[in-house]
Amino acid sequence: MGPRKATEPSGAPTRQYRTGTFGALTAHTVDPTSLGVRLRAELGRYLVGHGVELGPGHNPYPLPLPGTTVEFVDRWEPSENSALFPELGDEPGFPEPHHIANLDTDRLQALADGSQDFVIASHVLEHMAEPIGLIDDVHRVLRVGGVALVLLPDRRRTFDSTREPTTLEHLVATTATASWPPTTTTSTSSSSAPRASRSPPPTPPWTRAPGGR
Repeated sequence: MGPRKATEPSGAPTRQYRTGTFGALTAHTVDPTSLGVRLRAELGRYLVGHGVELGPGHNPYPLPLPGTTVEFVDRWEPSENSALFPELGDEPGFPEPHHIANLDTDRLQALADGSQDFVIASHVLEHMAEPIGLIDDVHRVLRVGGVALVLLPDRRRTFDSTREPTTLEHLVATTATASWPPTTTTSTSSSSAPRASRSPPPTPPWTRAPGGR
């Protein structure tokens, strides 16, 4: 499967987006002229060339500029994602990932150094066990001058806003003690190597990112 190509917006069609309340994900219709959608489109204009999106979910990031192409990195196949999140329905569906990877354990080792013009991580990092390590790997795969487009939630508006925040010191310590690179890998490319054997999808965790795993 080839990379997804950008298309020019036409007629501002209504799109399906996810929303979460205490971890329950539901599909709902969003006005394409809303501020959030327009901001996503504006940020998308920094995405030029070829890149990857981490955990696109059922709503990949919009690519407004013609000629821009993207490949998807996800932990699950579309059928597995659909089984994990039946409340999202069949439309618009989950895209086929180009690379299968558990970002907590595999990071982006399926991608070569300096191979990407951009990396999109929309609502992914806040769900990682070791986010600094993933950020470091994003830096590794970006070419010089490449773009990392990272979207994070406003924790004042999340269901666990009253929870004690994770400190930077804790994140740094977690990275310092992480075992990397792993001795084995489950990361594969859908365009070449056969799929590594993986256990069946678990019960949907409420901590899973709207855009990722």
